[in-house]
Amino acid sequence: MMRFLCAFLILALLSGCATGPGGGSSFDAKTGLFVDHTSPGSGGQVAVPTNLLQFRLTLNDEGVFDGVHGLYAILINSLGQPIEATNSDKFTDFISWDGTNVIWYNRRTDAQNTSFFFTGTAILNQVTTFTPDRRTMTVTFNLQDTTAPLNQFVPTTTFTAHAVTTDRFPNAILGRVLDSLGPGPSLAQNPLFTVPVDKNAGAVSPLPSEYPNDALQDWIVQPDLDATFPYVNYDIKKFEVIFQ
Repeated sequence: MMRFLCAFLILALLSGCATGPGGGSSFDAKTGLFVDHTSPGSGGQVAVPTNLLQFRLTLNDEGVFDGVHGLYAILINSLGQPIEATNSDKFTDFISWDGTNVIWYNRRTDAQNTSFFFTGTAILNQVTTFTPDRRTMTVTFNLQDTTAPLNQFVPTTTFTAHAVTTDRFPNAILGRVLDSLGPGPSLAQNPLFTVPVDKNAGAVSPLPSEYPNDALQDWIVQPDLDATFPYVNYDIKKFEVIFQ
């Protein structure tokens, strides 16, 4: 109920928000164009952005994005610090796909216990694409758009990023980690696989070893989940941060 109410409120507040250069446009990652749905005579296309930053998450070749059993998230630390996936104090924002919406969450600094207060601030469905085989998800931000959450909540040029998949732990906007960048199923070395990012270059050195690849079949088993839980659907194969 709590998750439903949160999602309902986010949709009600943000259903009219623009994610491209105009309120009736959406980004086509295949062509690199924004498609204009509202302007007569526009020809369906508007100017090609010159500064795009993409977060691309690819799963195990045997898996697909599964919006029923778990969540997929890109963690961001706007201060540029190492990210520990199991400690919400170590990231300031995250992007999550819940099977219906891709949402940007920002940690509220005015709350009494900030680590547990993330607020959904933008729905990113219009700038998110999935490959036909449902194994790769790409979220694209136009850096020239001052209203883009990446510009609003990450004001600096540099920051850090990480990728995780989680289960649907009750009443949690992020569940328990199933896989993350770095060797699993132990999470002890997880912060070492934080990806440094420059908005004008994408992922930059010092990059974690093996970037952009992640070891396969290293998911974390949660013993209370059903024996048929499709862990392979939450096994990260690759995480990329790309500047175009």
